[in-house]
Amino acid sequence: MASANLPLRLRSNIRDLVTSPTSAVAIRTANLGKTIGYPISLDPEWPILWAALQPYYVDPATFIPGIARVLVSWCDVFTAWLEAEENEDGVERLLEEMKPAIKIVIEISTTGTMPSTAWLTDKRVFVISLPKAALPPAGAIHAGLSSDFISLFTPPSSSSPHAPVSTIASDDPEWADVSIEPETRAPAALRRQSAAAQESASDRLPDLALIPRPEELLKRPPYWLLVRQDAEDRIVVQGSHAPSLECMEAYLKRWCRGNPHRVER
Repeated sequence: MASANLPLRLRSNIRDLVTSPTSAVAIRTANLGKTIGYPISLDPEWPILWAALQPYYVDPATFIPGIARVLVSWCDVFTAWLEAEENEDGVERLLEEMKPAIKIVIEISTTGTMPSTAWLTDKRVFVISLPKAALPPAGAIHAGLSSDFISLFTPPSSSSPHAPVSTIASDDPEWADVSIEPETRAPAALRRQSAAAQESASDRLPDLALIPRPEELLKRPPYWLLVRQDAEDRIVVQGSHAPSLECMEAYLKRWCRGNPHRVER
């Protein structure tokens, strides 16, 4: 959809991070199309997305990079799902349903705080839902989408083939009416896929253009804090979480007596 009404910074980011042939999004979607054998149609309605999500992005410069990270994770997770041997039946069924192209639609989620995805069989489109909130870190996005794909074409588990004790002995008055609930466990295939998705996410280096600014990145865990005594009357505090350092500075200013002769601050 035309993005002429968007701010210049957003239009530049769309060009550089989404539509450019050298962008991570374009490369991932092209590789995904080659893997499946069908062309991929991705044309987000940027003005609608920006109008709905603008209040949740204090810095507009983080809007398009955030969505680009979601799209990159989605392509990576989809590719991993396609290549998993456990999904052979689901892949065959999906390939039949999505002919002759893969259409991706980005919508706004009314619930939840995590990006999610779904396959709409009747419309033959993949829907990527963005939350009305600031996007979580890339690792959380990848894990959430992996969970969605794992359950996307997995039929609900059938009841246990073993009959409960109560149905076996119900005709015998000497038996107490005690039923045993069948033990529910995640299928081994799902556990393997989840572990593989987490391993691939941890081994993958992020695209430099999609990494948030330092001031945004340092607000997220994991944090580190280093306190050391530099001299007899001097303690140095270093940390990766700027708000924590600011809070500690205010606390120490309130309760500690400063050195009026010190000027190197």
